[in-house]
Amino acid sequence: MIRTLALLILLIGMACQSTDVEPTKLLYKTWERQSGTYQGQAWPPTYGQLTVVRFNEDGRLTDEVGRQYGGCCGAGGFVAKPDSILFHGDGLSHPECMLIRCVGDELLTGQRWRITKLTATDLVLTANQQEVVYKALR
Repeated sequence: MIRTLALLILLIGMACQSTDVEPTKLLYKTWERQSGTYQGQAWPPTYGQLTVVRFNEDGRLTDEVGRQYGGCCGAGGFVAKPDSILFHGDGLSHPECMLIRCVGDELLTGQRWRITKLTATDLVLTANQQEVVYKALR
């Protein structure tokens, strides 16, 4: 009886263990933009947009050599949840940014992006009618 009870407790304990990687942990690496669409149409990156971006564990977005991304229009950081990412920037802290009208920056700040796909090699983000596809570099 005790042996059966001990085995049952062991099985319940093993069943409750999770070996899944927390989804956001897969995010923390360097990604290269593969494609983008807006309203179903191809959206190539424009001058100044990152095609290679690193999602750092401290919430910063950097390029492939570690330089902070951001500026007036681009996201400089992010907050990740298991199913979404909220990008934020520091553009408002720069007085010159008041003179710039930001249009079409890919990683829109203040917009919650849904993580449509996140694996060790693929990242797909969607927001409104926009989709961006990345492949892992490192």
